[in-house]
Amino acid sequence: IDKLPEPVLGRFELAPVLSKYDDTEGQQIAATLARKILFTEGLTMPADHVTAAIAQASNNGPRVMRRVLCALRDLAWAGDVDDADGNYDLTEALEWCGLTGDGLTMTAQHYLQVMLTEGRGNPVGLKALGERIPTTGSSLTDAEATLLDRGYVARTGRGRMLTTAGIRRARELAEAS
Repeated sequence: IDKLPEPVLGRFELAPVLSKYDDTEGQQIAATLARKILFTEGLTMPADHVTAAIAQASNNGPRVMRRVLCALRDLAWAGDVDDADGNYDLTEALEWCGLTGDGLTMTAQHYLQVMLTEGRGNPVGLKALGERIPTTGSSLTDAEATLLDRGYVARTGRGRMLTTAGIRRARELAEAS
């Protein structure tokens, strides 16, 4: 909507306002999708904490939730994930989708790594980040929005900076790879 020109938007009396789903709505959407994707295929319904984890890893985005649940279904069919009690292990499904448990895409992970290694505690401009980060599926601005929401990055007048939590998370990602 923000890409539509003002004259087009001005023709409507009500300007639509879109907001992200909150965590409760995200979990409800994940449960509904799980019923359609897993349960109707004969698999066990995920436990509430699993649907909450899917929603968090998907940043409450229904399309991403669907991808994660389809990966989980395929892994369960292949016998790589146990669905007996609904306590699914999401690790491999999230890896297939290029996500971390806290909802970081590959682009967001690269963003943190560049900030840690090249920023060295100094502010980094968005243009410099764009030149150093390969975008894989999500845009740089989407990744930045997630990192801002998680409190990993802060905007300053001179550029973007890692917060203490962001430094910690970037180091965790570096150790894991």
